Amino acid sequence: MTARYITLQVILSLVFSVGCGSATPSVIQPEFLPIVQTFLNEAHLRGMHPSMQGVSVVMAPDGNFNGDRVGQCWYGSGVVEIRESYWRKADYNAKENLIFHELGHCVLQKGHKACPDVMCSSLLPSRVWGEMRGFLLNNFFKP
Repeated sequence: MTARYITLQVILSLVFSVGCGSATPSVIQPEFLPIVQTFLNEAHLRGMHPSMQGVSVVMAPDGNFNGDRVGQCWYGSGVVEIRESYWRKADYNAKENLIFHELGHCVLQKGHKACPDVMCSSLLPSRVWGEMRGFLLNNFFKP
Protein backbone atom coordinates (compact mmCIF):
# COMPACT_ATOMS: atom_id res chain seq x y z
CA MET A 1 0.00 0.00 0.00
CA THR A 2 1.30 3.44 -0.79
CA ALA A 3 1.28 6.48 1.45
CA ARG A 4 -1.03 8.14 -1.10
CA TYR A 5 -3.54 5.28 -0.70
CA ILE A 6 -3.41 5.50 3.10
CA THR A 7 -3.82 9.29 2.99
CA LEU A 8 -6.83 8.88 0.72
CA GLN A 9 -8.27 6.24 3.07
CA VAL A 10 -7.95 8.58 6.06
CA ILE A 11 -9.53 11.47 4.16
CA LEU A 12 -12.38 9.33 2.85
CA SER A 13 -13.08 7.87 6.28
CA LEU A 14 -13.31 11.41 7.64
CA VAL A 15 -15.62 12.54 4.84
CA PHE A 16 -17.93 9.55 5.05
CA SER A 17 -18.10 9.58 8.84
CA VAL A 18 -19.18 13.23 8.74
CA GLY A 19 -21.71 12.53 5.99
CA CYS A 20 -23.59 9.83 7.91
CA GLY A 21 -26.31 11.20 10.12
CA SER A 22 -25.75 8.72 12.94
CA ALA A 23 -21.95 8.51 12.80
CA THR A 24 -19.70 10.55 15.03
CA PRO A 25 -17.55 12.90 12.93
CA SER A 26 -13.82 12.14 12.93
CA VAL A 27 -11.27 14.84 13.60
CA ILE A 28 -7.57 14.17 13.29
CA GLN A 29 -5.65 17.33 14.03
CA PRO A 30 -2.84 18.04 11.55
CA GLU A 31 0.02 17.47 14.02
CA PHE A 32 -1.17 13.87 14.49
CA LEU A 33 -1.96 12.96 10.89
CA PRO A 34 1.56 11.75 9.89
CA ILE A 35 1.69 9.30 12.81
CA VAL A 36 -1.90 8.15 12.24
CA GLN A 37 -0.92 7.48 8.62
CA THR A 38 2.13 5.54 9.84
CA PHE A 39 -0.15 3.52 12.15
CA LEU A 40 -2.36 2.59 9.17
CA ASN A 41 0.65 1.85 6.95
CA GLU A 42 2.21 -0.45 9.55
CA ALA A 43 -1.11 -2.23 10.05
CA HIS A 44 -1.52 -2.75 6.28
CA LEU A 45 2.03 -4.10 5.98
CA ARG A 46 1.06 -6.76 8.52
CA GLY A 47 -2.27 -7.67 6.92
CA MET A 48 -4.58 -5.63 9.13
CA HIS A 49 -6.99 -3.01 7.79
CA PRO A 50 -8.26 -0.97 10.76
CA SER A 51 -10.88 1.70 10.24
CA MET A 52 -10.45 5.22 11.59
CA GLN A 53 -14.15 5.93 11.07
CA GLY A 54 -15.55 7.70 14.10
CA VAL A 55 -12.12 8.06 15.74
CA SER A 56 -10.76 11.50 16.57
CA VAL A 57 -7.26 12.43 17.72
CA VAL A 58 -7.10 15.83 19.40
CA MET A 59 -4.79 17.94 21.54
CA ALA A 60 -6.07 18.55 25.04
CA PRO A 61 -5.00 20.87 27.88
CA ASP A 62 -3.28 19.50 30.96
CA GLY A 63 -6.48 19.95 32.98
CA ASN A 64 -8.13 17.09 31.06
CA PHE A 65 -5.69 14.53 32.52
CA ASN A 66 -5.24 12.94 35.93
CA GLY A 67 -1.73 12.62 37.34
CA ASP A 68 1.04 11.90 34.87
CA ARG A 69 -1.26 10.51 32.17
CA VAL A 70 -0.26 11.90 28.74
CA GLY A 71 -2.91 10.36 26.51
CA GLN A 72 -6.34 8.81 26.85
CA CYS A 73 -8.92 7.05 24.74
CA TRP A 74 -12.55 7.72 25.53
CA TYR A 75 -13.95 4.36 24.43
CA GLY A 76 -17.58 5.37 24.08
CA SER A 77 -16.85 8.34 21.87
CA GLY A 78 -13.74 7.15 20.02
CA VAL A 79 -11.86 10.30 21.02
CA VAL A 80 -8.14 10.13 21.70
CA GLU A 81 -6.85 13.07 23.72
CA ILE A 82 -3.14 13.89 23.81
CA ARG A 83 -1.69 16.09 26.57
CA GLU A 84 -0.43 19.23 24.87
CA SER A 85 2.49 19.92 27.24
CA TYR A 86 3.83 16.38 26.73
CA TRP A 87 3.44 16.50 22.94
CA ARG A 88 5.32 19.78 22.64
CA LYS A 89 8.45 18.39 24.35
CA ALA A 90 8.38 14.72 23.25
CA ASP A 91 10.68 13.32 20.57
CA TYR A 92 9.34 11.46 17.54
CA ASN A 93 9.67 7.96 19.07
CA ALA A 94 7.74 9.04 22.18
CA LYS A 95 5.01 10.62 20.04
CA GLU A 96 4.69 7.55 17.84
CA ASN A 97 4.58 5.24 20.87
CA LEU A 98 1.84 7.38 22.45
CA ILE A 99 -0.36 7.60 19.34
CA PHE A 100 0.01 3.87 18.55
CA HIS A 101 -0.83 3.03 22.19
CA GLU A 102 -3.97 5.18 22.28
CA LEU A 103 -5.11 3.97 18.83
CA GLY A 104 -4.52 0.45 20.16
CA HIS A 105 -7.26 1.20 22.68
CA CYS A 106 -9.67 3.18 20.46
CA VAL A 107 -9.20 1.45 17.09
CA LEU A 108 -7.94 -2.07 17.86
CA GLN A 109 -9.85 -2.41 21.17
CA LYS A 110 -6.74 -3.59 23.04
CA GLY A 111 -6.20 -3.39 26.77
CA HIS A 112 -2.96 -2.97 28.67
CA LYS A 113 -0.31 -5.70 28.58
CA ALA A 114 2.96 -6.47 30.32
CA CYS A 115 6.02 -4.53 29.19
CA PRO A 116 7.73 -4.41 26.79
CA ASP A 117 4.67 -4.01 24.57
CA VAL A 118 2.98 -1.15 22.70
CA MET A 119 0.08 -1.61 25.13
CA CYS A 120 2.27 -1.46 28.24
CA SER A 121 0.46 0.70 30.84
CA SER A 122 3.40 3.12 30.88
CA LEU A 123 5.05 4.36 27.70
CA LEU A 124 8.32 2.76 26.73
CA PRO A 125 11.47 4.90 26.83
CA SER A 126 12.19 6.41 23.40
CA ARG A 127 15.42 4.42 23.05
CA VAL A 128 13.59 1.14 23.69
CA TRP A 129 10.83 2.07 21.21
CA GLY A 130 13.46 2.83 18.58
CA GLU A 131 15.46 -0.35 19.17
CA MET A 132 12.49 -2.73 19.45
CA ARG A 133 10.00 -1.03 17.11
CA GLY A 134 9.80 -3.81 14.49
CA PHE A 135 9.34 -6.53 17.12
CA LEU A 136 6.79 -4.47 19.04
CA LEU A 137 4.73 -3.68 15.93
CA ASN A 138 4.79 -7.28 14.71
CA ASN A 139 3.17 -8.31 18.00
CA PHE A 140 0.89 -5.29 18.18
CA PHE A 141 -0.65 -5.83 14.76
CA LYS A 142 -1.32 -9.56 15.14
CA PRO A 143 -5.01 -10.16 14.36
